[in-house]
Amino acid sequence: FDAIVDSLLNHTWIAQAEKVVLYGSSAGAFGTEGNCDHLADILHQHNPDLDVRCVSDSGTMYPVSVHTEGCQPQAHLYEAHWLWRAKPDDSCKADNPNADPDQCVLMNDVFRY
Repeated sequence: FDAIVDSLLNHTWIAQAEKVVLYGSSAGAFGTEGNCDHLADILHQHNPDLDVRCVSDSGTMYPVSVHTEGCQPQAHLYEAHWLWRAKPDDSCKADNPNADPDQCVLMNDVFRY
């Protein structure tokens, strides 16, 4: 992800844009959720006024408790988070310093941040 953003910064006008939208659907939504704040942090180093938004279409925003007993759908969500090299939300981690590291992965947990 960082290499892609670096390439965009070096070969496009992304840092001069007024708005940037990171969009992902299904598995791509997992990556969007896990990299939204990270992208904003990087872009704000180059343009603090840049409006960075993210759209997660069919990502992790659903109650995992509705699944069949013994089924743990969050396991594949954590794997997708790892695959996308997503960065857990820093404000979530700061508010929950003693929590399981995976607590700040699912959109259900980090939406308020």
